[in-house]
Amino acid sequence: MQDVLGHERARRFGEGAKYTARLWVSGSSRHRFMGQLAVLPEWSALFENDPAHYFIPLRSYLDRRWGVGRRFEACAQDLAAAQATFGPARSAALRCGQPVLLCGTSDFSIHLGKNTICCHEGFWALTLSDAQGQALFNLSFGFLGSDRVLIASIQGVQKASESAQDTIRTLTKRAHGLRPQAMLLNVFQMLCQQWSVRQVLAIDPEHQIKYRKRSGGKGFTFDYRALWEDAGGARQPDGYWLLPNALQERQPSEIPSHKRAMYARRYGLRNHLAEQMRLQWTPGGLPDAEQANPVP
Repeated sequence: MQDVLGHERARRFGEGAKYTARLWVSGSSRHRFMGQLAVLPEWSALFENDPAHYFIPLRSYLDRRWGVGRRFEACAQDLAAAQATFGPARSAALRCGQPVLLCGTSDFSIHLGKNTICCHEGFWALTLSDAQGQALFNLSFGFLGSDRVLIASIQGVQKASESAQDTIRTLTKRAHGLRPQAMLLNVFQMLCQQWSVRQVLAIDPEHQIKYRKRSGGKGFTFDYRALWEDAGGARQPDGYWLLPNALQERQPSEIPSHKRAMYARRYGLRNHLAEQMRLQWTPGGLPDAEQANPVP
């Protein structure tokens, strides 16, 4: 039990009883999941090396509305699709905690890696870091099948220092007014095109795993629904937001004349990042970090 819950959680009053109850309720789903995990060598090793991963579908995963059976089913789908999408070399790197460089400039870099903030909001994450390698924003996601993904959160640095906020302001300026969280979302959408993903879905804040725990005044906060709407998303009957596969670009006639040059530079930056990812995401193997051509 302690291997799965962790030492601190296992010592809390009532956790042992809750863990036993979760095991009893999840019996059939858990056994089916173990069989599915056995044929995924990289992720099987991941779970064996860190049994705390087994607690993720027991407690919560991606969408707080899901019951235990749906959580184990979603985990199995996610892991299978990730292994097929990432390929053996990248999967091995991620299992060992080695992030994969996707793109960047002299001001920032964006990596694909295992989610180290909260795996209940997805095993995988894109992380935007500054020039010194300090993480600024994290986008977590999970696969809902071979051609569908769900963005479960975009979060910034908690209890950010003034220097971190200065870095974010500078980065926004150098990215021609494109905010870091919007840039991270754009890069993810472009990556999904590389992966031939058919549907890019985003969680509504009411259905986020940490919905009850979120409160104002803790680090950087922003309006998720406004972010999805700005990206061209439309809320669906199931509560998710469906985002466009292709990035949205405003027509010159829709842009004030004094901002047209800025938007042209912003779109040029996005195209440059897309080309980096095209070169980086070579089929079946690890990308060559030397091929990432930073924008001065």
